[in-house]
Amino acid sequence: MTYLLLKDIFKKQNFQFESYEIKMKSNLIYHKNFKLSFDRFWSSPEYVEEDRFIAVVLARPVFEDVLKLCVYFGIDRVVDVYKRLVTEKAITEFTAKELKRMLKNIEEGYKIAQATRGSFTSKDKKLIR
Repeated sequence: MTYLLLKDIFKKQNFQFESYEIKMKSNLIYHKNFKLSFDRFWSSPEYVEEDRFIAVVLARPVFEDVLKLCVYFGIDRVVDVYKRLVTEKAITEFTAKELKRMLKNIEEGYKIAQATRGSFTSKDKKLIR
């Protein structure tokens, strides 16, 4: 089923499906699985690139949503996207400061969680859906 949905999306965007199948399949996410604070993707197709998904959520940050990103994708990946947004000046200075604070708090929370009970598990990831 996923294969057919991806094929339809690529046809609509004039991609040659065969050459993108492996690369894009692993890089797309079904954003409706995430229960975010508000719908940031109302005009987007159901599947979006992972980095775009992260960037859009970071552009209008809500702490709970940023935490969900960190649990699902890993804090390192979220921080990498954040750094790209700051470097490219794709977010305001105020948003960058807020995100820096949020990410710092999440990193501290991760350290406390690892010290007390170990790392996050797949069970934790299911809580964000």
